[in-house]
Amino acid sequence: FQDQEDGVLASGKTVALLPKEVGVFPETDELIPQDKPVFQIALHRQVLKKLLSTLDMKGSPLRFSFYGTTSPVRIDVEDENVCALIMPMFVAWKD
Repeated sequence: FQDQEDGVLASGKTVALLPKEVGVFPETDELIPQDKPVFQIALHRQVLKKLLSTLDMKGSPLRFSFYGTTSPVRIDVEDENVCALIMPMFVAWKD
């Protein structure tokens, strides 16, 4: 893709000049919940990433089970007999 003054030049098997759209896309504001959450937890980003990469062998859905803000999160791999735990970490939220 190349940004042109009058559109976006998309090239692949064919080349096309697509007209520019006005606005903000995608429109996600109405999808983001505005209510107070039921509860919040913090998980270490790198530990979660490593854990998820070891569980996602076949692309099966993962089920996350939450038992409270100070209890481990259980992650089960659907259609497989695999389960993992990850502990939440304490964060002093600023809100």
